[in-house]
Amino acid sequence: MALFYIGGELSQSRLGMPNAITGVFQGILLFSLLACDVLIHYKLSWRK
Repeated sequence: MALFYIGGELSQSRLGMPNAITGVFQGILLFSLLACDVLIHYKLSWRK
């Protein structure tokens, strides 16, 4: 997560990317990490 935060700051300063784009990438990463944690913790399985 820290690498995405630092990389986002560098991309904003050097490439001129807006803050919203880096925030979206950080949000997607956080959401996917939380979703994986829920699936592992509750051991959800897909029904056929």
